[in-house]
Formats: sequence, C-alpha cells, structure tokens
Amino acid sequence: MKLNNKTIWVIGASSDIGKGLVLEIAKNKNVQIVLSSRNKQDLINIVKQTKLDNDDYLILPFDLQNPKKNPILINTILDKFSKIDILINASNVSIQKPFIETEYETIRKVMDINYFHQVNLYRKLIPIMIKEGGGTIICVLDIFAHFSKSQFAVYSASKHALSGFYKGLNDEFNKNNIRALIIYGKKNIKINSKKIISEIKQEKRYIYLSYKDSILVGLFGLREIYNRLLNKLYKK
Repeated sequence: MKLNNKTIWVIGASSDIGKGLVLEIAKNKNVQIVLSSRNKQDLINIVKQTKLDNDDYLILPFDLQNPKKNPILINTILDKFSKIDILINASNVSIQKPFIETEYETIRKVMDINYFHQVNLYRKLIPIMIKEGGGTIICVLDIFAHFSKSQFAVYSASKHALSGFYKGLNDEFNKNNIRALIIYGKKNIKINSKKIISEIKQEKRYIYLSYKDSILVGLFGLREIYNRLLNKLYKK
C-alpha cells in the first residue's frame, strides 16, 4: 500500500506516537493529512514542522467524548479532500487506580473514550470506505490488550474490548477491502516512525514498537491461534 495520493486522518496527532507518524507521513508525495486532538495549538505547531502546503492538511480539533460531532467531522474532511483512505487512532485515556476506589463515572469515561466512542466513529466511517472501494483503520494499543494486573482492571478491560473489536472488524470487512491494523507498544517510549510507516505500507496486521512487545504479543498470539481452532471446530 502506497501513501501517495492518500487522505490520512490521524486522531491523537499530538501524542508521541501520533506526532511521530504525522511527521513521517508528511514526507510522502501528494499526501493529505487530517490532524485531530483536543488542543488546536499543538496541531498547528506540528504542521509547522512539516513541508505540507495549505491544501494538503486539515487541522480538525475534537474530543472523542463528544460522539455527536462524528458526522460533522467526517463531512468536514470529505468537503476538503472528498475521501478518507486511512484512519490512524492514537488517542487514549489511561488509569491506574484500585478498582473499589474508582468511581463509576470514571470507569464509564475510560470505556467511552477507549472503546464506545471509537466504535461509534467507525460505524460512521466504514460505510464511506466501502463506497470508496476500501480503506485502512489503524489503532494503537499496548500489552494491556492481552493481560492485566493490579490497579489496571478498568484500563485493561477497555483495551481488551478494542482488541477484540479490531480482530472481528478485520475478518468481517476483509471482503470489502478494508484492513484493520494494530500497533502494539507503550506510548512513552522512543518510537521508530519510519519503521512503523514502512510496516503500514506492507499492511502488516500487527505492528510492534519494540522487540519486547513482539515477543509478549507473540506469546499471547498462541492463545489466539488456539481460540481460532476452537472457533472452526465450533462452526463444524
């Protein structure tokens, strides 16, 4: 998959991973980038570090906590670029807190931002991608999508949900030429944006920010293979 002439929407563009990917994507010819996060000034500062022309980018601040704006946001992008080829979602809210001390409102907020509001956005976007003949949706997860530990129960639950959703999404819409890719790794580590973009171009289903992440996810992947075998047997 080439990025030339693609319209790429990066949500969480001001995060470490999001910013790194925007700067690397901007090096491709004839690429259009939509930058989204809550802070507009952060997005403006990122664009200044690129050589993008005014016609090649769109600054679109928004908060995932306001899903009612999803159709407006999508239409704003379509009005300028007429299409959305790739969505990269690097947005996230984290929490480390004893479960019984965590208010329900906080639990709901974590699940809303990390799962429900993202899924709602994809419900609006995927039909557009199908009409366009396909597309790619990319999500940034971490190892908590596969396991959990003390004080991370709520956060891990949101990541487990999103991981399962992406895997099912990939299987369901593969026939429509829509790919769901997952980037695994901690968000506070130094990333190799060039390597990540290279693997996105190769349409690798799983992309790892570090060698350690690849080993850990690989071990959990053995469990997934086992579950797939069970699923096939169940279908029979």
